[in-house]
Amino acid sequence: MLGGWWYTVPINGKMLGVSNEIYSIMSPEMKSSKIGTFLLDLESIRLIGRILLGDKNGISFIEDSDIPKPLIDWVRGVSANNPMEEYKLWESVIKQSYGERKFVNMDIDINKLYARKINK
Repeated sequence: MLGGWWYTVPINGKMLGVSNEIYSIMSPEMKSSKIGTFLLDLESIRLIGRILLGDKNGISFIEDSDIPKPLIDWVRGVSANNPMEEYKLWESVIKQSYGERKFVNMDIDINKLYARKINK
């Protein structure tokens, strides 16, 4: 989710419409100009995080011990005014919340996978 959504209009073009959830986090200036910026993208990503955690306002999970505190702080926080800094912060939040990334090599034989689907 690297941004640049702006509701499929060119940069500096007027947005045609947004959902109620997105409208609720737009700045007054953005509401009047109808021109989206990267800040709307960044705030929308945090909103998505709050919704996925079960509360678009971010209140109900503040004390939830099953959710790492750095993640709670991040989804409830305010976006940086610099997308690159925001993505660096996100990487830090993930590491603080869940530790180093671990990848498992999934050795999948595509031919066998598709053969099963064809034979069914």
